[in-house]
Amino acid sequence: MYDALIILDDGIAPRGVVKTIPFLCRAKFQPVSGFTAEQAGDARMLVLDLSLSVEANVSFIRKLFRSLPDKPKIVFASKSDRQEIVQACAIGGATILGRADSKNVLNLSLRKIFRDLGDPFYQELPDTTAAAARRVDTLYADITQAALAEEPLPKSGIAACVKNVIDAIQNEGVDSWLNVVHKHHSHTYCHSMMVSGYAAAFGEELGLDAETINILVHAGLLHDIGKVRIPLAILDKAGELSAEEYELVKRHPQFGREILSTQANIDDRIIETTLSHHEYLDGSGYPQGLKGDQISQLVRIITICDIFAALTEERSYKEHYSRRVAYAILLEMGPKLDKELLKKFRPVAFRSEFGELRRAAKGPDAPKLAASA
Repeated sequence: MYDALIILDDGIAPRGVVKTIPFLCRAKFQPVSGFTAEQAGDARMLVLDLSLSVEANVSFIRKLFRSLPDKPKIVFASKSDRQEIVQACAIGGATILGRADSKNVLNLSLRKIFRDLGDPFYQELPDTTAAAARRVDTLYADITQAALAEEPLPKSGIAACVKNVIDAIQNEGVDSWLNVVHKHHSHTYCHSMMVSGYAAAFGEELGLDAETINILVHAGLLHDIGKVRIPLAILDKAGELSAEEYELVKRHPQFGREILSTQANIDDRIIETTLSHHEYLDGSGYPQGLKGDQISQLVRIITICDIFAALTEERSYKEHYSRRVAYAILLEMGPKLDKELLKKFRPVAFRSEFGELRRAAKGPDAPKLAASA
């Protein structure tokens, strides 16, 4: 299932802002001559980037709209071309956007359509968790838009949502958080929110101070921000990635550092974690092949949360494991991960499995994070 099927003129590449849609939602480009009704059924919405001065295209759109009256649609037109605008308005039944419109206009239009479709992933959940999920859902779209447009990230919104996530974990437990984020349609949202939730719970289990937990949750939220530069069709691909696709995906830590390094007042530890969360202690990770003491404790924590979340994510297009099996896989990674931290992560992993809401010990006897070597 795609979020958007984008129908194009044969032999014509997507024009203007249309070409950014695959970075905002799961989208597929389809030349008009090869379009079938079955393809429309596999998409939540239709996007038409066709030359409206061509009579055959207008007839095609009218027929398509009559056969699918309830399917959300966007029609793109050149606002400098009076004939295209008149045709687009005459067709009716769609949101009309200009190919030269800003990415922000496009993003707001997409968000409205998906909101109207009624994605109830956070309904019927505890109040704190539901409120946090709603806010982070909106925030993540804003972060994506800002990163793509090379604009300032909404730092106050990020800080507020980090607090929301921490409150949800502390008040209602990591199990409630996992239940809600698993239901979200976006893989990137789901994964980042799982990592953030595990980071909050792990930080609490370790007895870390509030400021360090705050940094961990920030890092969990932003660690994959570099993936905004990778089309979702690749990130959510059901089959095996090609060599070229895999190499592109492996560049997301550098993309993330590039994005965050241009932002004012981003904590260096968050940038470090974004760049290094795929590094392993034995030097076999990427992108820098760091080893041992070159990898900070905060990065080691996020790496464990990141791998555990990836192994347990419930997605139709990839295999996922129970939390027990996922934890066993982490143990089998041996020298790649911090053994002491992994041992302390065990209660977090299995607490969510059994639905326990135990809180970490407080006070002078609480476990401490080992000092960075």
